[in-house]
Amino acid sequence: MVRRELVLAFRGLFCQFPDQFAAMSCQYLREATATAAANALVGAPYITASGQTSVIPSQSF
Repeated sequence: MVRRELVLAFRGLFCQFPDQFAAMSCQYLREATATAAANALVGAPYITASGQTSVIPSQSF
């Protein structure tokens, strides 16, 4: 229910200020996507150049 209300509020703001709000929301989405991608990688295993398996530490972001 809360999610639906947020979507409606988001649409309302977008309709009032389409140009400025679109620019702001695109920037927010880029940052949120980058953050989510970085968080998803924390703890993910990877193979080093020498062939050893390691884990990505949270401090690397």
